[in-house]
Amino acid sequence: MSTNPPAGVFSVGAAVSYGWNRFKANTVQWVLIMLVIVVISVTVDFAFGGLDYASDDADADASLAVTFTLAGVGSALATAVINSLLQAAVLRGSLDETFGRKASFESVLRLGNIVDVVLAGLLTTVLTLIGLLLFVLPGIVFAFVSWFTLMFVLDKQQSPVTAVMSSVTLVSASIGPCLLLALASIGIIILGFLACGVGVLAALPVVSIASAYAYRALQGEGAA
Repeated sequence: MSTNPPAGVFSVGAAVSYGWNRFKANTVQWVLIMLVIVVISVTVDFAFGGLDYASDDADADASLAVTFTLAGVGSALATAVINSLLQAAVLRGSLDETFGRKASFESVLRLGNIVDVVLAGLLTTVLTLIGLLLFVLPGIVFAFVSWFTLMFVLDKQQSPVTAVMSSVTLVSASIGPCLLLALASIGIIILGFLACGVGVLAALPVVSIASAYAYRALQGEGAA
């Protein structure tokens, strides 16, 4: 049965309920997918974690500082690239769910143009960080309005810049419902972490599928 609300309209309750029901219908696959993604993410964060150094030589310290700064930038970029791919994988599976196709390891790897996915992830990450440096609020606002960027890249094959603009336009036209869904999503994820951390394996896909539902509903496309 298809759910087709008018373009630009969606119910937060319906989105979350849809996300939960699709997750329940494909629990094993989603939990396994999230386990793999969490393990990869933790491994990457550990491998590219903070670097430290110590020396009694001032000149050596200066040289090491430059080296470690460059290494830190490289590590941050590598982490951002990998995290963008992981996020895109979850979103790919979530978008498939809205088409009535159950997410699987095979489906989440169908990312299309990986270069655009990575560039879109880096673009939103960098702009969000710049915004956070500008008194925090601009970064939060940009992260919010660029919410659907990767979905536009994955679903509509848009370029990174076009996808950001499309997301800003879509969210700006329905700020109220999007804000409520964002707050509900944060609450669900917090509850997932409170459940001994294990609940996050369910919370993340539920939130992601709910977001995919909203993305499609806002365009009047509906969800299977």
